[in-house]
Amino acid sequence: MNSYSIWLKNNYKSFAATAGGVNNANKGSDYYATIGNYTSIAEYNDAMSLQQNFSQMMDAKTNYWSWQSTADRKNYRNLWVSSEQTNQ
Repeated sequence: MNSYSIWLKNNYKSFAATAGGVNNANKGSDYYATIGNYTSIAEYNDAMSLQQNFSQMMDAKTNYWSWQSTADRKNYRNLWVSSEQTNQ
């Protein structure tokens, strides 16, 4: 199961790079959890700003993502959830 979990993790990271424009260097697990919930970093930062949660906003240069479509975002989220469930 551990090997399968690692394979799933590599799969969602590869998909994020291809469909979302993610640069996978130096990204933590919170980042990958977050990007499946928002269409882009701009949408995420807007939401954090509206909540006055400024400390949670991300630098768009180093943490950029923008899904090509809602379907891609949902597909990524499903890949990420599968990986997390397998890891557990």
